[in-house]
Amino acid sequence: MSQVRERILNTASDLFYRKGIQAVGVDAIIVQADVARMSFYRHFKSKEGLVLACLDARDGKKQWEHDLEMECHASPALAAGRLYLFGQKGTAVVVAAAREFRELFRTEMGDAFHASPAFVQDRMFLRGMTNVWCVRTINEAGKEGAQP
Repeated sequence: MSQVRERILNTASDLFYRKGIQAVGVDAIIVQADVARMSFYRHFKSKEGLVLACLDARDGKKQWEHDLEMECHASPALAAGRLYLFGQKGTAVVVAAAREFRELFRTEMGDAFHASPAFVQDRMFLRGMTNVWCVRTINEAGKEGAQP
């Protein structure tokens, strides 16, 4: 791993741990890591790419790295062992929060997302550019409700 990439990961990990992922922007990471903006984007396409790499970088063990091929302005959200990511152009991706990369779901929602999702009981609320979405879980029996 290059020294610049490692410095960015360590800085981001520290900032995310102390302030929370949603409270830390790319600019803060760049300033704190003392790297050029171009250097940041040479190693990471977005904050979300950094977050995915950073989750396992804390213990020094790189488990996987994957380019989701989408640009996200909304911070990713973790709930029920899943990482939820919503793209600027309407792509929704759900990834297992696990030591091996496993994409569980991907769909085009026909809306752009810049705000992070909010979770309330068995529902996820999303604010798109044109709609407000409420997504409710369906259990294996096909009934609405929280998954077991």
